[in-house]
Amino acid sequence: MSPSFFKKKWAPRELGGLVAKSTRGPSGGRVLPIWHNITERQLIRHSPTLADVKALSTSSASIDVIALKVAEIARPDLYEYFRRWALFDSKIATAKLERVPIASLNEGPIVHAELPKSMIVRIRLVHEALRDVLARDIDRSVDAFKRDVQPERDLRVWERLATTYLLVTGSGNWPDPRRKALYRALLAAVGGFSAEEVLKAGSPLSRNEIASAVAQLIAIERDPTR
Repeated sequence: MSPSFFKKKWAPRELGGLVAKSTRGPSGGRVLPIWHNITERQLIRHSPTLADVKALSTSSASIDVIALKVAEIARPDLYEYFRRWALFDSKIATAKLERVPIASLNEGPIVHAELPKSMIVRIRLVHEALRDVLARDIDRSVDAFKRDVQPERDLRVWERLATTYLLVTGSGNWPDPRRKALYRALLAAVGGFSAEEVLKAGSPLSRNEIASAVAQLIAIERDPTR
């Protein structure tokens, strides 16, 4: 909201509609005000209702910060990804780089001594769906989730991956090498890798096959009933 916005004839009508929808509860959506070159006193003259709503202001925050704060509410899944990526970048910037044998690496500590039984069942379902491509047994899978800081969040990601894997391999010709390539591509996609890296991970699958699988993964994330 800015002085220029309120000068437009359609602004009051559009704003009134948005506010009306937001009063219907979660199904009506939310209004996330952003003030630009406007004061609270000026805003009260145009929309007293929104003057009381917590807002972001371009006078006190950069565009990047505002975008992240909006994402935190509108797309918490993306916000969490960005937050973790930024944390990773900051760690890399200050880390000491060295080469060590893989055998010398230790797993992270057990964070959760026990997992809910319902979660164990879901882990077993994911493991069964991916049994052709996983290189570990069910006990190792459960152990890995016990080491996760947020196992519920990560399990939801694995469930989407497993669902996509089953849907894609349920039709067509999918011998073992192609199944493993599909799994690598989906794993790269949920890991936030670039398009080029996803295509490389999914070799020798064709670009169209990988793109179709990733599109299915995204569709399931947005609407699990699809």
